[in-house]
Amino acid sequence: SGKARLSRQALQPLQQIAKILQPMKNPVFIEGYTDDIPIKTLAFPSNWELSAARAASVVNLFGRLGIDSQRLAAIGYGEFRPIADNKTNDGRDKNRRVSISVMADSKNKRPLEVYQKGKVAPTKVTQ
Repeated sequence: SGKARLSRQALQPLQQIAKILQPMKNPVFIEGYTDDIPIKTLAFPSNWELSAARAASVVNLFGRLGIDSQRLAAIGYGEFRPIADNKTNDGRDKNRRVSISVMADSKNKRPLEVYQKGKVAPTKVTQ
């Protein structure tokens, strides 16, 4: 809570994701989120800055792991797109997250659809 630094347990999965993304040419949008507890520190005057910093931490790591930085974007959504109830600790933990969206192409900026045996899965590629 209140931090943008990548956790140790996040590093290995992010490195594996970077290996998959590195040879691709698709744009990659990294989206950061927070819970709804207000923050006001020197580093993060609001949840907007915290969420953007979370996304930027992943963008920075991906750049260092060889993904072309021109393909990367960091986006902060603050507390405004929760996936769980902020009234519980578990819900707040789930809302403090980063999503990775691989875009289909640079013109449409739409999520890459997952193809499996000739079928298009209904979800976008995210982590």
